[in-house]
Amino acid sequence: MTFVAINLNDVEEKAAVEEGEYDVQVSKATLGESKSGKPMITCNIRIVGQPTAQMVRHFIVLPTPDLDPEQTRYRKLDLKRFCNAFAIPTDGGVNVEDFQGAQATVYLAKKTDDDSGNEYNELRLPRIRKE
Repeated sequence: MTFVAINLNDVEEKAAVEEGEYDVQVSKATLGESKSGKPMITCNIRIVGQPTAQMVRHFIVLPTPDLDPEQTRYRKLDLKRFCNAFAIPTDGGVNVEDFQGAQATVYLAKKTDDDSGNEYNELRLPRIRKE
C-alpha cells in the first residue's frame, strides 16, 4: 500500500454567504446551450474579499426566433439588467469576452436546494433606471 502524507483536517467546503449586497466579479463566462438546447451565457461569479464563499453561477438564456413577444422581452431584459449592473457594453449586441473580469455591487439571496439541502447564493439584478 502506498501512503500519501497530507493533512486534510483544515480543508472545508466553500459556503454560501448570508443575504446582502456584495462586490462581485465575473471570473468566467461562456456561451453554450441550456438543457433544452436554447443559447445561454453561463457566468461564474466570485464574491470579492470572501475567500471561503462559493462561486455564484448565473445563467442568461438568450431570446430565439420561436419565442412569443413577452418571452423575448423578458430574456432581453434579463440580459440588459446584467450588462447594466456589470457595465458591459451593449452596442448592437454583447461580446461574451467582455463579461470576464466585469465587476458590480449586487444583492445576493441565499437559497436551499430542495433535493440536496445544499445552500447556494443567487444573483438579484437591479432594475434598470430610467434616465
